[in-house]
Amino acid sequence: MIKTPRVDVMPFKGREVKIIPTGERPKINPELAAHNEAIWAPKKEKGYFNAWVPLVTSIGYTDEGSVDIGAGVMPFSDTVGFFEAVQNGEDYAPNSLNCLSVAVFPVTSDGHLFVSRRGESMTYPGVWNIPGGYMNSMLFAGRERCSEDEFTEDPRLFDIKGQALLRLYNQEFENLPEGVVTLRENPSALSFEYLRTHDGGMVPWEMEIGIVGDFHMTKDELEQHINEYEVAKGQREHDSFQFVPVESLQKLVKNQINLIGVDSTSYDRRDPERIFLLDWNLGELVGGALKDITGEEVDESVLGDLRSKGLSVNVCDSFPGITYPFPTSF
Repeated sequence: MIKTPRVDVMPFKGREVKIIPTGERPKINPELAAHNEAIWAPKKEKGYFNAWVPLVTSIGYTDEGSVDIGAGVMPFSDTVGFFEAVQNGEDYAPNSLNCLSVAVFPVTSDGHLFVSRRGESMTYPGVWNIPGGYMNSMLFAGRERCSEDEFTEDPRLFDIKGQALLRLYNQEFENLPEGVVTLRENPSALSFEYLRTHDGGMVPWEMEIGIVGDFHMTKDELEQHINEYEVAKGQREHDSFQFVPVESLQKLVKNQINLIGVDSTSYDRRDPERIFLLDWNLGELVGGALKDITGEEVDESVLGDLRSKGLSVNVCDSFPGITYPFPTSF
């Protein structure tokens, strides 16, 4: 696994967040394109479907008070090839992967945050995270049709709250009663990590928007739903999960300082204040989700302590008029 020495955070601070489709598609150098095709070929033979995902081209804080995210599209298959190329240290590896994910911080009616532990076969095994994943066309178009060109301009691909709800109801917590989740009006923050390359460089990787979702269920009711439905289905979506009391979230963020450099696969503390958080989710909490959930800002000393231990969580400037561009040529 390639270590993550840095996380960048773009706070939204209550602003409206819009994704503006640009129609752009990535320009990929021939060696990397051939690599991507070779990596995807056996997956395609096994029946994998190739959905479209948004590719961030810019993030701008407007003078009108909104955050505008420019986004083209990219096949999911290229994201798989990109990761393999960087991980293997290929000379033609991309300098970024700026596809867009959305994650929901599920807060129960009695004040608990749901988190689950990543399995051994996943990237970042043993780390705890909130539900999330790529925004993609499969969530609304279905497996058989998700790769069709017509969905590259479909508004549903760029609808942050719509994608978040589709993921919650159709993937993360299947068979939830309709209307049991209310998303906050605006997302909290966007966070992305950096992968360390074999030559010592850093590559920006995997952008994720975090939004708080209020569940109109208690902790016990949600746990019962998960267990009953997954037992009946014969499949465990959440092999291991926890409910962190909202009042413990500030301590949970602070305790990440002592977990830097710890092996997440062997570290199995079940104390909800000391679980090992995914870096993106830590960034989203720092960028605004903690305040949206608890009303509290992150303790100012935390960022300096994290940096001194080897993880830089950088909160980017968010003043009106600033725009951050991202590459579409790789």
